[in-house]
Amino acid sequence: MRLISHSLKGVLGIPVEPWHPPSGEQVHELLTNNLQVDDDPKSPIVVVSIQSATPEVAQELLLNLAKAVDAILRQRALDRANDYIGYLTGQLGKVTVADYRAALVQHLSEQEQTRMMASANVSFAAQMFGDPSRSATPTAPKSLLLLILALAGSVLVGAIVANVVEHRQQGGEK
Repeated sequence: MRLISHSLKGVLGIPVEPWHPPSGEQVHELLTNNLQVDDDPKSPIVVVSIQSATPEVAQELLLNLAKAVDAILRQRALDRANDYIGYLTGQLGKVTVADYRAALVQHLSEQEQTRMMASANVSFAAQMFGDPSRSATPTAPKSLLLLILALAGSVLVGAIVANVVEHRQQGGEK
């Protein structure tokens, strides 16, 4: 099939490029066009879905995307907590007022808890309910819509052809 496809493209003048790993721009375009995030403000559940001709690749992409986002958010939280802990520890050495020290110790405790949660080996940003799944039936193209459009297009083309033929026949009779 690939040989036929490449031959046909060559005849039509369409450039045939060998496969290469996608660039960042191509991945961005794919995600922008095919990734959908359903974030209902009334629900704590966010659904991330993607349209793809290869469901297995899409499943792995979603899984890796979730892991990467979780790792990025975890690292940001760790960095932020470590910075706060450093600042609060420095301030504790300078402050002598008991009320201020108590407030700093309270904030320091909160930041230590944040660092502990971000350091744990469990999901940090979001808990996945399970591995990505795929639809049992194809979600695209919409076959009913295509059928209706094909019928409507056929009727329109048939009407135009019939009108042209009738117009030519009437022009030939005069």
